[in-house]
Amino acid sequence: MDDSRPGQPSVELRPVTVCIAAICQFFQKDGTVTPALITASDSMLTDEVLGIEYEPNQGKWAQIAPKIMVLVSDNLTVHTDILYNVKKTTGNNVSISVENAANCTQSI
Repeated sequence: MDDSRPGQPSVELRPVTVCIAAICQFFQKDGTVTPALITASDSMLTDEVLGIEYEPNQGKWAQIAPKIMVLVSDNLTVHTDILYNVKKTTGNNVSISVENAANCTQSI
C-alpha cells in the first residue's frame, strides 16, 4: 500500500502482527501476591501456502496447562504444527513445567 502525501516521500505500509506479554504481580484481596501475565495480540493470521491473511473471531493463544499459555503470531501453518506437537507430547499433564513444554518445540 502506498501512503503518498503531497510534499512527502512515498512510504510503503506493510501489515505487522502484534504479540506481546508482560509479567507483573497481582495483589489478591487476602493480601497475598501472585505472579500474573498480561498479554495482547492482534487477530491477523497468515497462511503462506494458500497466500491469504485473515482475522478470525478467535484469540491467537493456546492453553498448554493450567499455568502455561502460548501466544502465537504470523504464520498459521508453523504455529499449528508447534502447538500440535506440544499438545501431543504433553497430553493431559497439567503439572508439566514450562521448560518441558518448551522443549517439545525442538523437534519442529
